[in-house]
Amino acid sequence: FREPHCIHLDNKGNLLIADMGASRIMHFTPNGEYLSELGKGFGSEYGYFDKPRDVAMDSKGNFVVTDQKTGKNRIQVFDSKGNFLRSFAGEGSGPGQINWPHGLAFDSKRRIIVTDVANHRVNLYKRSGKFVKALGQNGPNVNELSMPHSLAVDPEDGVFISDYFGTVQKFTIDGD
Repeated sequence: FREPHCIHLDNKGNLLIADMGASRIMHFTPNGEYLSELGKGFGSEYGYFDKPRDVAMDSKGNFVVTDQKTGKNRIQVFDSKGNFLRSFAGEGSGPGQINWPHGLAFDSKRRIIVTDVANHRVNLYKRSGKFVKALGQNGPNVNELSMPHSLAVDPEDGVFISDYFGTVQKFTIDGD
């Protein structure tokens, strides 16, 4: 590894490791045996990574990856065999766009939830990549976020979000 950034488990308990420095996603058994690699390496084309920040497997076995490339921030989706399927949430600050995608998780409806660090919010997308809504806004107060980095979703779809300045807050999908 060059710069492992996030670790998640796939649907079978195997490790998914986003190696930001090597521009790749590594897949290992819990015992450390190599299974596969996701992505085609460094680059800005679809299926390539620059700085993959997080990776998770959805309930259908697809890999979802947040990729923080300067000028090309995006979320990429691959099938269970590692084939590129689609990319969404292009760079920007408008609804559904992202600027420094980072942490990611899924809610009970299999929607994708992504921290949007530089826009100081968390975005909710359908599995197709269609934007649903944003949670939070910039600020240091309750229901405001300052550079959100990681998140976790509880069984009732409570979204716990940590930000760069040490705050952890719970939001609901409704935004409260």
